[in-house]
Amino acid sequence: MSEPSSPPPSGQPSESAGIPADRDPAAPIETMSEVGTEAAAVAPALAEQSNDGDEAAAQSPDWVRVGAADAPAPIPYGTGLDTNTRWTLLFLCAVFLVTLGTWGTGKLACNYQPPASQRFEPVALESRIDRPKDAALEFHHQLYIQDYDVAAEIATDQGKLLVEEARAACDAACQADRPRRAASARTRASLLRVQGQVAWGHAETFIGAQMVSEGYYELRREQRRWVVVRRGSPPPLSP
Repeated sequence: MSEPSSPPPSGQPSESAGIPADRDPAAPIETMSEVGTEAAAVAPALAEQSNDGDEAAAQSPDWVRVGAADAPAPIPYGTGLDTNTRWTLLFLCAVFLVTLGTWGTGKLACNYQPPASQRFEPVALESRIDRPKDAALEFHHQLYIQDYDVAAEIATDQGKLLVEEARAACDAACQADRPRRAASARTRASLLRVQGQVAWGHAETFIGAQMVSEGYYELRREQRRWVVVRRGSPPPLSP
């Protein structure tokens, strides 16, 4: 039994290709037939070496192949970014409805109770006479518009006598003029001097640009409010 012949080493021509095995590779080629025979013998070996190199490169972890399917999608420009989809329209409608709802709720709440149309709540008298200047202003104004009940609450001693004298002197014509005075009279006051629990103030009442009444008042602090003690001349300049 004959032993199987071993294949020739890669890159070496064999006798089956028509080239003698004992031929010297360095010998010159003399005929065209020898050139064709030599090329046909060497080509399979070169192709095998190329295939082996491609398989080794494919198995290497450092080799990365990027195909057409693995390429990133191109970034849309121009009209591609402006394309309206159904979700875009739905989100825009939602934002519009929320904005319109909040604005409408605030508008209705403001119109339901507008601050400008509400009457001011009256301030308590105790809060209007907690300072001497305010007490002088309030007393002089109430006395001029003939609201004697309120003026009597701000006065004491000679101040009460002043209110009672004005009440007694007010006749029918005086009482008929009361609405006009209450609607048109404007009073201002200034604090002239404060010394401990005693103060002096000056008050003036105007109708339009004309001053119709003025007075100097001595005031005294009683508990948490100031009251008019008497009506008289300006206070002394020195203590």
